[in-house]
Amino acid sequence: MAGTSQFVYVGTYTNHPPEPKGRGEGIYVYRFDSESGELDFVSLTPDVPNPSFVTVHPDGQTLYAVNEVAALDGKPHGAVSAFAIERETGNLMFLNRQPSHGTDPCHLSIDRSGHVVLVANYSSGSIAALPIETDGRLGPASDTRQHRGSGPDP
Repeated sequence: MAGTSQFVYVGTYTNHPPEPKGRGEGIYVYRFDSESGELDFVSLTPDVPNPSFVTVHPDGQTLYAVNEVAALDGKPHGAVSAFAIERETGNLMFLNRQPSHGTDPCHLSIDRSGHVVLVANYSSGSIAALPIETDGRLGPASDTRQHRGSGPDP
């Protein structure tokens, strides 16, 4: 049985002031061969601020990445970036970015319908729902929620 290959996307912490310096340079693309278990470097999408968590839409055409920062573009919030995936090469093309409505976004999930990206903001304790447009771009948040209180360590 011949092995199959698929693209693997790796988010990183980058050097995005005022956040601590990371060693990553953006989102890395690798090709994974299931027969050999090897990962081969394909490309790098540079200049993406702290894309520490990434997820691919179920249709395989778009990748979404958090921008895990406390401030971006002079605004007091992180963001979520959308990228079109080139099917043959796995390369990413920037589509757009929307505010996450909180600081240090750390997790993304796509709802079952495939129409909304949900983002969790670590430091601010908030969440937001970002509609997915027909071309994969993100629309402005349709809803946000701010959580109150704290765990055992205030």
